[in-house]
Amino acid sequence: MATTEFGQGQDYVTWSERYDVGISFMDEQHRKIVDIINELHRSLFALKLDETEEEKEKEKAEGIKKSIHAAVEYVKVHFSAEEEVMRKIEYPKFPAHKARHEDFARRMLQDVMRFSSGDKRVGMQLVTFLRDWLLEHIAVADKDLALYAKSKGMK
Repeated sequence: MATTEFGQGQDYVTWSERYDVGISFMDEQHRKIVDIINELHRSLFALKLDETEEEKEKEKAEGIKKSIHAAVEYVKVHFSAEEEVMRKIEYPKFPAHKARHEDFARRMLQDVMRFSSGDKRVGMQLVTFLRDWLLEHIAVADKDLALYAKSKGMK
């Protein structure tokens, strides 16, 4: 089957070194989340040219579900790793940082439930939310955490 993608060759989020926080595991995980966001975005626009409309919609919905699931699962891994570090280094802003993670998780679960209920608009809203939240979270909360972690000798 031939496949076309809108914006083929272009990522929705392009990683830039300005997003690096200088803690290797965090930077690697942030890059992975960007990859997942880009995969979710691609799944929203993937079309199979020789399928019926019903087959296209079903396959597209499955691709979106798979991408959303990957995003949810990997974000859990990332948050868990960050929170473990915050506890270990006795990060003074841990409660506020953890609360941001929890707010994010709540929003993700709401969007997953809306999508599962048939709300087709959720996909693009979720991708935009993920991108905006991640880049803001990295720029503010994670950079602050990284500075503190580095002062404790973490690399």
